Amino acid sequence: MRRRIFTLCVALVAAASMVVTAVEEVAVLQDGFHGLAKGNVGDLGDSRLPVGMEQFSAKSSEHSAESQHNTVAWHSAKASSDEKAEVSAEFAGRQDDVPAVKKKALPAKKPVKKTAAQRIARPTSHVDDHIETNTREPNPGTAGPGDDESGPAEEEHSDLGEGAGVDEGMSAELGACEARAAAPCGGHGHYEMRPAPMGLSEVLCKCDKGWTGPDCKAGCPMSQTKDGLLQECSGNGMCRFHAHPFTGAACVCKNSWAGKLCEKCKLDQQCANQGFPDVTCSKCQCKNKWGGKHCTSCGLQCANKGTPDDECAKCNCKLSWTGNTCSVCGLNKKCKHGAPQADCSSCKCQGNWVGKHCDKCGIKCKNGVPNHSCTACVCQDQWTGKKCDQCTLKKMCRNRSMPSQACDKCVCPHSTSWKGSFCHVCGLVCINGIATKDCRQCKCSGKWGGLTCDKCKIPCVYGAPDPMCNKCVCPGGWSGRLCTKCGLKCSKGNVHDSTCTRCMSKSALKQQHALAFDGDANVLTLKNPVKHAEAVSTVDIKFKALQLRGVQGLICDKEQVPGSLCIRLVNNRLTVTVFGDHVTSKDPVISGSTQTFAYSFKPFTGYSISVVYGLLAQGMAYTKLYVDGHPVGTKFFASGRAARLGTCFVGGLQSNAQGYFQGFLDELRLWNVPRMPWQIHKDFDRQLVGVEHGLIAYFPFNNPKISEPSLGISQWHLTVNGAMYTDPFTLGRRNTAA
Repeated sequence: MRRRIFTLCVALVAAASMVVTAVEEVAVLQDGFHGLAKGNVGDLGDSRLPVGMEQFSAKSSEHSAESQHNTVAWHSAKASSDEKAEVSAEFAGRQDDVPAVKKKALPAKKPVKKTAAQRIARPTSHVDDHIETNTREPNPGTAGPGDDESGPAEEEHSDLGEGAGVDEGMSAELGACEARAAAPCGGHGHYEMRPAPMGLSEVLCKCDKGWTGPDCKAGCPMSQTKDGLLQECSGNGMCRFHAHPFTGAACVCKNSWAGKLCEKCKLDQQCANQGFPDVTCSKCQCKNKWGGKHCTSCGLQCANKGTPDDECAKCNCKLSWTGNTCSVCGLNKKCKHGAPQADCSSCKCQGNWVGKHCDKCGIKCKNGVPNHSCTACVCQDQWTGKKCDQCTLKKMCRNRSMPSQACDKCVCPHSTSWKGSFCHVCGLVCINGIATKDCRQCKCSGKWGGLTCDKCKIPCVYGAPDPMCNKCVCPGGWSGRLCTKCGLKCSKGNVHDSTCTRCMSKSALKQQHALAFDGDANVLTLKNPVKHAEAVSTVDIKFKALQLRGVQGLICDKEQVPGSLCIRLVNNRLTVTVFGDHVTSKDPVISGSTQTFAYSFKPFTGYSISVVYGLLAQGMAYTKLYVDGHPVGTKFFASGRAARLGTCFVGGLQSNAQGYFQGFLDELRLWNVPRMPWQIHKDFDRQLVGVEHGLIAYFPFNNPKISEPSLGISQWHLTVNGAMYTDPFTLGRRNTAA
């Protein structure tokens, strides 16, 4: 029974040897065919093994038949069963399982007796061992399954030993046969039968991972992933078997991978313009609009004569084109009153609109502004015409008046008193008379005079005209048509006073004084116990300042109500203030109520000044300054109030510790009429009587008393606080006593 099993095993091994031989010959033939057709070594890793040899060439069929015939003949020779088994076991799975047929047979040698172990054991070397050695290339990765660093695992043999019995030898020999039969395809795969054309079947080796070739003896180049797993050709190629110039396996890389393990991408240094290879190394991943295999071609299509930029990201557009491809006109929705030109160079404006975006009206209005639709001008004031360049007031202004430059009113002649929008109303108010036809002056009745016929022209010397300007009303003891006669009879050496009511000695009349102020709280208090306040139009006073720095009060109303008068020195200039809302002559700028004269005073010099303040016909006011009887300056207020004095300070300012006067004061006179220049010039340096026309208070400071009443018929009183009486001073730089 055992011998039958052994015989069956030998037959199975012989059949396997025949299959392997056929497979290798077919691989060689296919490699040759592919070499002739393609000029390179073909891929034989999936070579099919047809059972019917008639499908191959005649030479291959002849060679296969001859090899099969020799094998059968060799097995049928007169050899012992042990020798057949040994030879079959030795040559099983080799390319040349049988001796070459073409060699001439040698004379038969005398058989040599061998032990059972010698008959069964494999020789240490064989003539075809180089085939398996050549198919085991060094593997960059891990060796094939079941192998170590030295190559494929050696087949295990059991030495039956010389002393073993026949049963033990047969068992060992049978085990070796079964081991070889159980390890097909080089021990790295298994056979598969598949249907083939012509009703045939074919056998092929399906190799394990990491092996290839007809007999799965060629190890594939392997690499290790980051996860520690093995993979063929780094996963970037296929492992292929080759028979020339030597048998083995190599990586056939995909796409542009290179290297023994297909681990290098050749596109790494070839992608331009910041491009980079994709994960399969099949092409370059290009940025922006770059294209081509190596990102060297810019695929940006620029319209309207635009050109791509250096990064091929967008186009450099001309004119007003915008967008990545210069296909959008940047003037869209920007032409406010128009539409873009066809070439997007500018806006085509409608009507009178101009400008880059048709947002400016091209109509030039000289004295107006264009309307919202830019079709005409909207003129200001009284202008008219297409360009607002014609003034309608030229035909409307009357009485030789002319339109203003702004064409907003008529400018009336300055020599007349015409007023109104068109200078058609005479503004001259004649109190005691009528206006002339040209409205230049008043035609006064009776003895009235002045611009508005409000001044009586009767020259009453020591009295005043009656309200109807018919005669003089003489005060005190004065009489006569002009109040020039005094009926008071005085004894020898005495004369009457200025009121013609008492007699006084000539020596007392000639005695004169002045008041000295040291600039430290020296002040005079002036008030009228009968009348709370009186209108004042002219103030006369003599002064000699010892210093002209800062503010020094001369005479100022204490109450500071609308119309309160204040005259003071500011450094070396004289200022006049009438409290209230005044408007300067430079209409329409609202200003304060103070006017400063340009005349420059000097210290240690005596002056006699007269300040005149009056109202004008058109509601204006004026103030004039006279120095030593001569006019030196005039200032105007566009709107004025009547000046008044109530309780007031002389030589100081209210609530101003720094506003005291330092110097000498003399001859204080208050008038309720604006005095004429000739009157001022006549009286500036002489003593008055005290009853002159318009004189409401007169203090010559000749009676050295703490409290002194005014001369004449006035009820004003003066109180001296700290000031000292002294000798009078002369005008100019001289300082001699009178």
